[in-house]
Amino acid sequence: MRGIGMMFQNDALFARMSVAENPSFPIRVHMIDMTGRESKVARALDLVRKDAFGGRRPAQLSDGQRQRVALARALVSEPELVLMDAPPGALDKRLRERMQFEIKHIADKRGITVVHVP
Repeated sequence: MRGIGMMFQNDALFARMSVAENPSFPIRVHMIDMTGRESKVARALDLVRKDAFGGRRPAQLSDGQRQRVALARALVSEPELVLMDAPPGALDKRLRERMQFEIKHIADKRGITVVHVP
């Protein structure tokens, strides 16, 4: 699954891991180039504008912030394809629309194919 990132409807973040540790999990599990792990995590968090939240726990974040961290986790391994199971479903309408716009922007910027199940 190295070429595929996944984002679930519920953010599925690990409560005991920090915001920075959550995106690093796929890299550790799939043993992707460990030498650049910190920079990959930093880039992914920067991409979703959550780089300043690295030391926080998911419980300290809003729903929208947790969704962004989940998106960073899906993007950290620089996949060609991201599968999303209605990721913004739990958010209010305004925030959901903004997240959808940002996901499209990130996908266009990175050249990633996104399959989004509503």
